[in-house]
Order: sequence, then C-alpha cells, then structure tokens
Amino acid sequence: HISLPENYKFRFYLEHFFSWPELMVAADGYETNNKKKLCGYVISSYEFEDHPDFPMTGYLCSIASLGSRRKLGLATRLVRHTLDSMECFSEVESCSLHVRVNNMAAVQLYQNALGFRCVEVESVWYCSNVFPEGEDA
Repeated sequence: HISLPENYKFRFYLEHFFSWPELMVAADGYETNNKKKLCGYVISSYEFEDHPDFPMTGYLCSIASLGSRRKLGLATRLVRHTLDSMECFSEVESCSLHVRVNNMAAVQLYQNALGFRCVEVESVWYCSNVFPEGEDA
C-alpha cells in the first residue's frame, strides 16, 4: 500500500494518461520479498496560452517516491526524465510546479538538484484534513 501525496479523483489520472501519456513516468523495483512495487512516479501536463507569443510550458502535477527510496536520487531521475520528454515531444521552454512551502526536502530537491527557482508563493494552494485552513505553495 502506497500513500499518494495528493488525493486526486480517478478522472484526473485518466485525463492525464490519455492526454499526455509521455509525461506519466513510473519507477518500479523489488522489495525483499521479491514482489514488484511502485517506487516512484511523476505525473505532468502541458499548459497552453491562447496567444502565439507565449510558448507552451510544462507543469509537474504530482511527484512521489516510496519512503525507502528517498535520498537515493530516484525523484531527481524521474523529474529529469520528464523534463527531457517535455523538451523532446513538445519543445517546452519552461516548467513549473507547486510545492508546500514547509516541505523543505522537496524545496531543496527542486531548487538545488533540479535548478527550479521560486517565482511566487500562492496562498492556501493546498487544503487537506490535516490543514483544513490550507497551506501555501
């Protein structure tokens, strides 16, 4: 059983799978009992502007790695693969994402390992049972 970082409806996954299959990346591996297990994934999309002067951009919707696989470079490799796919398939010039401001491990990953930078903080981007008042991203 894996806890996903976001509780999306099934339709979200279907929409992304059928719209941008090249941007759904997963990594599997074997646990000690030789059972195959999902170890990490990235779900992404393209964002389009209705103006010819604005290039298409990518958006990293959801990134996860199994707790036992963290700090091993898995998330970095999955995101880099996704960014390469965006550039290869659609000539994306930039990519964005949202991350909880208090998730320092993720902020470090995106800024230090992957070269993202914070452009702005969006208030109350994430809502959950733990933080019903919302969290900034």
